[in-house]
Amino acid sequence: MTTAVRLGGPDDVDAAVSVYIRGGSARRGSPPGQERLAQVRQMLTSPATWFFVAEDDLLPVGTAAAMPSRQNEGAGDLVPGMCYLDLIFVVPERWGDHIGALLLDTIIADARGRGFARIHLLTHDDNEPAHVLYASRGFERTGWSRQASNPAAGTVSEWARHL
Repeated sequence: MTTAVRLGGPDDVDAAVSVYIRGGSARRGSPPGQERLAQVRQMLTSPATWFFVAEDDLLPVGTAAAMPSRQNEGAGDLVPGMCYLDLIFVVPERWGDHIGALLLDTIIADARGRGFARIHLLTHDDNEPAHVLYASRGFERTGWSRQASNPAAGTVSEWARHL
């Protein structure tokens, strides 16, 4: 199979949310709640967000979304030159097929092309496969961490890299 990555649009939101549900449910062992799904839909439809969809034979197998970074965990002023990778998910039956790497490479190149100088993200501290992926693309932990939005999910840490 050949995986193609393309910029998503309004008609791709349902597919991106479906990938998020499938990938997240497999990693966490349960589906995300309705409140979280509403947040993801809102983020994907925000004019500030752009996202990509990875497809095989027109079937969505991955998604990644980014936006300009804001202070105060997204509630404050824009951080000049900083991009925030909000999510990156792959359907579980395709884990290990390098789709996450393809999406991450696409986001990095796209952010650089949009004039960003740095990119950062948050990831769960127990998500070792994500840590391996991010480190392979030059991301490093910044030293900042906090409790995840869902306390049962543990802690999340920030990773960042220059573009």
